[in-house]
Amino acid sequence: VAGLGYDEKNQLSPTVKYAEFPVVDQAVCKKALGHTMPLNTFCAGFQNGTSVCKGDSGGGLVFPVISGQQSRYVLKVSLNFYNNL
Repeated sequence: VAGLGYDEKNQLSPTVKYAEFPVVDQAVCKKALGHTMPLNTFCAGFQNGTSVCKGDSGGGLVFPVISGQQSRYVLKVSLNFYNNL
């Protein structure tokens, strides 16, 4: 995920920041959120305390698509912020 949200000091970031998140199993999401996610969605969680920041909601996750010798990145989803995953 990339964005120009607020940093850990609650200051608006002057540069684009990014974090890498693993896709989280639906059962883990259900346990953390208390409800099942719709079938056409997925969860991505933070590791080592890394998460999206305030102001990043509405941004997207970017996934690599590798085809032969070429690679490109695809914006897949709009994210919502849940800090308890």
